[in-house]
Amino acid sequence: MKEKGKVPEIYYLQAEFCKTIAQPKRLMIIEKLNQKPMTITELSEELGFSPPNISQHIKSLVEKGVINKIREKNRVYYKLSFPEVLKASRLARDVMIKIFQERGKLAGDI
Repeated sequence: MKEKGKVPEIYYLQAEFCKTIAQPKRLMIIEKLNQKPMTITELSEELGFSPPNISQHIKSLVEKGVINKIREKNRVYYKLSFPEVLKASRLARDVMIKIFQERGKLAGDI
């Protein structure tokens, strides 16, 4: 069957955004950066992952515009680009919880 329509660019961009944040550690970073701007060292200490691992995730989030760099003297802080990033993350989690509750498969650690 022949395709009738063209997929608008916004759907490709939205899919890329979703792929960017669709990793547990990145979601944890987003939650932490909602509290305040933080350095890689601070995020590493707060989340319990190595600085190189945090740095790798931060790089992807910065490249995609999800978070921004803030340079202060000799330190680099990171912050959410927009508060809606956290809202999107939490909304997706809320929908997922409802789906699993409906199916009776909700994990106990949520």
